[in-house]
Amino acid sequence: MKKGIILGLYAIVLICVAIHLVPVSFLTISGHSMEPAITNADIIAVTPSVDPGELEVGDILVYTRDNGEKTITIVHRIIAIDESGIATKGDSNDKADSDMVKPADIIGIFWFKIPHLGSFIRFANTDTGYLSLILIPAAILIIIEIRKIVGYLEEI
Repeated sequence: MKKGIILGLYAIVLICVAIHLVPVSFLTISGHSMEPAITNADIIAVTPSVDPGELEVGDILVYTRDNGEKTITIVHRIIAIDESGIATKGDSNDKADSDMVKPADIIGIFWFKIPHLGSFIRFANTDTGYLSLILIPAAILIIIEIRKIVGYLEEI
């Protein structure tokens, strides 16, 4: 229990420092293509300033892909770089992605992950999570304040 609290506090401090020192974006992950390195329970930090000439095979790239209906964000590892673009592949996928990544599609490069925080964010975005994390604590605070007011009125 203490280890979890310490890790949580460490993650908060790390996020605060990162936000102030480096331009960084945070993304929740969905899907299993990068397991075990990154899971869908993680949140990742992405550094947006990427010079395509500095990318290396093995880097984890964050980029967009237009699938016809909408633009999706993909997080995959670079497996090759040549004049036609950047070849990527999810760590747990059997084969490389069919399309090459163009420099214009790049959002950034993976910096670090915060394990399990993505699950919490997903829960907070559900109706149950909203009730559990916002409305119930607010109702408890209101009840406590009403009890205090009633106590003060009874003293008068």
